[in-house]
Amino acid sequence: MTKRFGKCSAEDLKGLLVFQHESIQMETEMAATLSGKLDTEMPRPFSWLKIYNSTFFELVSICVSLFNLESKVIEFANSGDPQKALSDWGASDETIPEVGESARPYALAALQAIFRTFKSIRYYGYSLDTFVSSYSKTSDDKILFKMLRVDKSLLAHPNLERRIAIAEAEGDAGFFKKLASAINGQPSQKLLEYPELRLCLVALHQEDALESLNEEKAYQLFCVDLAIYPHDGDAARSLWKFIERWKKNYPT
Repeated sequence: MTKRFGKCSAEDLKGLLVFQHESIQMETEMAATLSGKLDTEMPRPFSWLKIYNSTFFELVSICVSLFNLESKVIEFANSGDPQKALSDWGASDETIPEVGESARPYALAALQAIFRTFKSIRYYGYSLDTFVSSYSKTSDDKILFKMLRVDKSLLAHPNLERRIAIAEAEGDAGFFKKLASAINGQPSQKLLEYPELRLCLVALHQEDALESLNEEKAYQLFCVDLAIYPHDGDAARSLWKFIERWKKNYPT
């Protein structure tokens, strides 16, 4: 019988990991394809900021459904080597189904949002919708600068507009120096720590399933079933410390 964690099973998490790898591949290809074309093709206004009001799983569902990828994600997850299956598919002549012309702006916006959400999880451990929600409550500049290193378009978010206007009115040169660094920069590569594990933690948290894990179950799931955390040394204990730290630092 398949073990389940809330609404998630290990197979569900495998499918999500496949989709993450697929999105990274899609992002690289799309950036090259779209360069210089969008200004004439996209409507006014065009943005994906409102999509960050959706939860992580809602955003994933939107993208998978828009591009009819449900069957592919399941196929890859059930293969003996999901990443190889994904790689082979990417090298084949099979293409992602086109969306209708009227849905294209929304599809593009959803993809841009999911690309950046996955990036946020890989580097900072948490989804962008979580950071956006936390910033709206705390106005913490550290969160603001993290978000901008992942998605520069967040400069147009009303909460960020307010912060920038206040800094301008107050002549806050220190703030603008940090803002420029965030806009021109990217997350440090040193922050790229167990990105697949982080993705699973986000998924389990949003499904209210993380609390069902204990040290033994976490080891079985992440080290054995999914093989996304190394077996080195006292793996169960070090993994559990990582999870506890992730929960403690969750943006609220």
